[in-house]
Amino acid sequence: MPNKKDPQKIKTKPANDAGWNKLDKKTSSHRPWELNLKKQTKPEDVPRSTESVVAVPINLIRPNPDQPRRIFNPTTFAALVQSISDPKVGLIEPIVIRRVEPDLYEIIAGERRWRACQSLKHKTIESIIKDVTAAQAYKISVVENINRDSLNPIEKALSFKALLEKKIFKNQTKMSAELGITRTSIVKTLRLLERLSKEAIEVYFTSSDTVTEGHLHAVMRAPLKDQKELIKRIKEETYSVQKSRDYVSSTYFNNTRSNTVAVKEKHPNWFDLEIHVRPKTTKAEIKE
Repeated sequence: MPNKKDPQKIKTKPANDAGWNKLDKKTSSHRPWELNLKKQTKPEDVPRSTESVVAVPINLIRPNPDQPRRIFNPTTFAALVQSISDPKVGLIEPIVIRRVEPDLYEIIAGERRWRACQSLKHKTIESIIKDVTAAQAYKISVVENINRDSLNPIEKALSFKALLEKKIFKNQTKMSAELGITRTSIVKTLRLLERLSKEAIEVYFTSSDTVTEGHLHAVMRAPLKDQKELIKRIKEETYSVQKSRDYVSSTYFNNTRSNTVAVKEKHPNWFDLEIHVRPKTTKAEIKE
């Protein structure tokens, strides 16, 4: 007879593969190379999962279709290729992959390194194989890219959006605590997706080397129909962030802030407080 003090057995069932909608990747990724995923020979002794470094055939590895990074800089990529080709340097850090089929692996972290070795005609690449789900792999990939500071603002926003949509994090507060990013920063970054037009974002992906997050926050105050051309102007005329803000203010808002709302115009129900405004005083009197 079982002891009543023994803990009850928890019933479990295997989780199905992720069923969320994938990020929209119909547009080109602006990568300066082409994929070559033709299968050649199958591995004979590659383990399913290991925390040690093993050599895995490059032709059996594919990029992650949910890779957070959309843009790979050709200049830095060329420098990476040159570094790996140097016998005194080589591949400093192994890539991280997961097994998706008996003879196919998917990259979790290290796509640039994999592509560099591929371009150098390497047959194998040093790898760490992790036994994780697609959701776990995406989370690792996002964290790795954020820690390396290798995502541009739009890539970060898309990553945050996907982490929430995929239910990897319950809410922004949980995501903030685990990623070590303030919730304010997360909200501010996600706002770019809400206030920038699709055309403006597409133009930004071709201008991310000169257009910063500060520029984007200035652009998102402009009308949607003008944002695309405004980003082009910022790039061509090398506007500073402050000049971009001034241009938007003077062009669309007569040098006033677009989001200014007088306290006397706010509805009391917004705060569940009764608001009284006294003329010729610096502060509003708020009574509960």
